[in-house]
Amino acid sequence: MIAVAVAVMVSLGLIAWQARAGRAESVNLTAEDMALIAETGPPQFRAQLANSEEQRKEFAKNLRQTLAVAEEARAAGVGNSPEVKRQMEIARSFVIAQNYILKKKTEGKPISMEQPVTKEETDAFFKEPGQEKKFEDFLADVQKRGAVAGAPPPPEITPEQREEFKQQWATIFLLERKGVAEGIGKDRKIQLQIELQQARALNQAYAEKINDKIKATDKEIDDYVAKHPELDPKEARGKAEEILKRVRGGEDFAVLAKEFSKDPVSAEKGGDLGWFGRGRMVKEFEDTAFTLQNGQTSDLVETKFGFHIIKVNERRTENGPDGKPEEQVRASHILIPAGGESNPANPFAPPTSPREQARTEVEKEKEKKFLDDVMKRTRVTVAENFKVALPEMPAGAMPPGMMPSGDGQGAPEGSGAAPPRGNVRPTQAPAPQGKKN
Repeated sequence: MIAVAVAVMVSLGLIAWQARAGRAESVNLTAEDMALIAETGPPQFRAQLANSEEQRKEFAKNLRQTLAVAEEARAAGVGNSPEVKRQMEIARSFVIAQNYILKKKTEGKPISMEQPVTKEETDAFFKEPGQEKKFEDFLADVQKRGAVAGAPPPPEITPEQREEFKQQWATIFLLERKGVAEGIGKDRKIQLQIELQQARALNQAYAEKINDKIKATDKEIDDYVAKHPELDPKEARGKAEEILKRVRGGEDFAVLAKEFSKDPVSAEKGGDLGWFGRGRMVKEFEDTAFTLQNGQTSDLVETKFGFHIIKVNERRTENGPDGKPEEQVRASHILIPAGGESNPANPFAPPTSPREQARTEVEKEKEKKFLDDVMKRTRVTVAENFKVALPEMPAGAMPPGMMPSGDGQGAPEGSGAAPPRGNVRPTQAPAPQGKKN
């Protein structure tokens, strides 16, 4: 629960800048800073940087973007709100607490994760003036924002969960105190980690303020579609009409389905969807399928998945899932998506509609322009030429040179540019093509 709680406000990462709050001079990450940041990343990420100058430059670019957005947010006064100040405070506390645990482990005096501090210590902590109020404010932030940016707020917390959460929250601050007493926080590496957490908090808070500037307008979407005719549903409809003519002309339906249908489930089976009763398909598809006779082919049927050509092969009456007799059909179809793109992570979900695809591209362009403008306005420099020592890879780890590239996998959390907008599109629920969600 500590991890979930802290994720609301911070995420561990290794990015830093040398300016303090309100400081006027430019932000600068030296080659030494960059090497230090890379040093504390996971082995596979360090191996990726060590073996690729291109990856080091991309990493530096992402750091610069994140720092620039954080500086802009700071200049706009984002860090002055009570909520963001609380995020800043717990960021610092969590980093010091974590490093105190690591220090004790290194000294051969590991702290028990079952009970890092005693109940007596936490009870005394909450008797201090203001601590109960600080916890209530933090819990309200959790319930308002959700566990991570863009996620829905958590369900109602039970009294038992709340008490456990409270004890764990106090543990962070008690371990911080012990760490400070032993000098933790003076080390350059730890200071940089603290700066990172505060940068991430600023990025997230600033995203909420500028989100409307990044959203695509209807006119911008219309203009994008006009410049990209492949997104126009008319093209998909025309292709579907040509296929329908070939079906009407006597060509084999199954052969055409294998060649043209974009349904990942049925295409290889000649479009065969098997037997189904009512309530299994989207309404437009179902309404047409149950009006066709054996061997009959439909006109074009448009659904959220695109354009369908439906052929009913057989009809029967069988017991349905509830044990009662129901009418069923065995049908095949050919699906031509209406200009949208399928989700590679979920091929059974409806393709992204042309307008949603256009919206995404417009917002990507606006986001890029926003980041470019911020980087021009702020005085942030990040060294691209830095050295990274090749780490010893753990047994069974992916060898250097076989690292995934371009997706940031393995990079320290927070090392990439934090997206300024928070309106991430929800993931579609899995559903076979042509069928209901």
